Amino acid sequence: MKKLNFKLNLTDEVLTRNVDAQKHFFIKFRAYAFDESELKKYAGKWHTLRIITNGGTVYTIQCDEFYNDSFLNNEYGKVQRLIGVADMKAKKGKRSMVSLPTHFYNELKSEAKRRNQPMNSLLEIKPDAIG
Repeated sequence: MKKLNFKLNLTDEVLTRNVDAQKHFFIKFRAYAFDESELKKYAGKWHTLRIITNGGTVYTIQCDEFYNDSFLNNEYGKVQRLIGVADMKAKKGKRSMVSLPTHFYNELKSEAKRRNQPMNSLLEIKPDAIG
């Protein structure tokens, strides 16, 4: 089974992370967790954090708000910074019923798995790919 990659990505001062709710969402705190050691690598390089869930919801928060509203937690064996869902702005992902040719759907699905992104995000990046 292929291990999915949920690392942080920095583009144009926006720090982005795709998350799997089953692995990264802590129900006890209603928050998403980030390793403090990973965040230190990007210190001073980003102004917006964007979290994209596997359900299509996109959460955003500004850097200063992130550090003001988040809290440190080490009960899981390493220092993590948790940010509550209520502290972020949410935008529900676009959902629509679109009929795609089977070969295009399969290529799109493979590319989404390779990039560890939702399929609809690839269509937003390449709208001309729709026949």
